[in-house]
Amino acid sequence: MNPFILDCDTGRDDALAIWCALLRGLPLKAVISSYGNVPLSFVVENCARVLALAGGEKIPLFAGAEKPSRSHKSYQKTVRLRQENSGNGLCNIILPRSERNVAQPLDIEVINEISEIYGALDYIIIGPATNFSALCDASGNDIHQVVKSVTMMGGVFEPLWQKLGGADFNIICDPYAVRNILNHGYEIKFMPVNATWPVCLSLEEIEHLQCSSALSVVAQQLMAAHCRHFAPEPIFRFHDPCVIMESDGWESVDKVYIDILCDEEAEDFGRIIEKKNGFPAKIYRGNPERAAFLLDSILDQLGLSRTLNQNR
Repeated sequence: MNPFILDCDTGRDDALAIWCALLRGLPLKAVISSYGNVPLSFVVENCARVLALAGGEKIPLFAGAEKPSRSHKSYQKTVRLRQENSGNGLCNIILPRSERNVAQPLDIEVINEISEIYGALDYIIIGPATNFSALCDASGNDIHQVVKSVTMMGGVFEPLWQKLGGADFNIICDPYAVRNILNHGYEIKFMPVNATWPVCLSLEEIEHLQCSSALSVVAQQLMAAHCRHFAPEPIFRFHDPCVIMESDGWESVDKVYIDILCDEEAEDFGRIIEKKNGFPAKIYRGNPERAAFLLDSILDQLGLSRTLNQNR
């Protein structure tokens, strides 16, 4: 896998994604924080503590956007509502403090400096797309010399669209930013919610997991707390870790042409649609067998295992 930057709004499953990246020894070269699940100040602190718990104190951490690139009704209706109901973002689990004093403000120069050291980077977004959209605007066409590929956790397609009743959280935060990245010529690889939705565990299954490390104990506590106090149903879904576990070789990817619907008055605001003359993109489709493999891989990476009865 190429050296990469992770852009996140940590976040319960963001935390698991960061831990999976570090425990796998992937070439994570920086973490960029964004508003999203909770306000930016919470996210920065969460990122610092999550990194520290897995030995990632030396990985650069940057403070990114506090709000979307453009104000819209769904920000107040959806994003702010989630922030008000998400506790500290980590299901009110308190991780040990980090020795890191402060996160450096994000700007294009710090990204250029990382690229000068490691070469052209991959950029993985598991939160809103606002930060990278701003980097594209600041750099213009030169951004392609610094970041060669963009992957994003986002998108909802039928039949899940009807079930969820709207766009996924990452895209609804800032659909304009996603469209702007596409407009800058990036063929974004999307891992939609459809592919990650079946990668999940019930609270009962979580409570019976076997832990092999201090970090795995914290991961189990975080998942259980989400199911008990923050989830609409007692189920934990591993959306963001799926992106990390597939980051070095995607299966079942379709090349499509898409657009992001940005009519704020429409019910499908933020929806990704296939469009003949749209932007080129890649959509990860997934399948039940791959979902089962991803779940086992994530648990194994986190030092968690299921009992024999759970695996039957």
